[in-house]
Amino acid sequence: MSAPGGTSWWRRDRDAPRREAAAAREAAAAAMLELDAALADLPDAVAAAEEAGPPAGGRRAHHRIPAPDSLTRDWRDLSTHADAVIGHYLQALSGHDPAADAEPGAARAAAAELGAAAAALREVHGQVQRFRDRYGDVLAAASRARAAPAGAVSATRDAVATARAALDAADPARLDDPGLDGGLADAERLAAGAAADLAARRAAPALDE
Repeated sequence: MSAPGGTSWWRRDRDAPRREAAAAREAAAAAMLELDAALADLPDAVAAAEEAGPPAGGRRAHHRIPAPDSLTRDWRDLSTHADAVIGHYLQALSGHDPAADAEPGAARAAAAELGAAAAALREVHGQVQRFRDRYGDVLAAASRARAAPAGAVSATRDAVATARAALDAADPARLDDPGLDGGLADAERLAAGAAADLAARRAAPALDE
């Protein structure tokens, strides 16, 4: 007996495992994209929060927000677990040959493995959201504190560059000032040092300068 269009019912049933494997692959890929988006900014945000502890001597600048001790521990556990789950997904993905899904047994095995990977990725996504809920305020504050010196350093370097250009333009008119030139050289050196501090993820020392 054939269904409309000439496809036998048993053929449709035989194709079911292949369709399930394809659907599991798509679901796992979607879960991976969602997890990747949820994790994207967290390493930098956690690093900023870890930087924001009180400096030596007990003095705390206004831009520093100390991170709870539990934040580093929880992030280490979460990121280690996320790496393991993502590794399992990538292994399942690389081991899945869609061409082999024509064989029902192989398709069922692929659907089970990819389905388990998708479920694990979604579970980690939930853990990431709970981490954000718990530490969101300190992460946001630390990220703002890190952005503040970056903006200040950028503005300073722009101002020094503008002053340098103005001084260079004054040379033909013999209006150059050796003292001013030396001051600009010092400002350029300090701005470059602050930028290097930022590049090395030392935002607080850069702003203190």
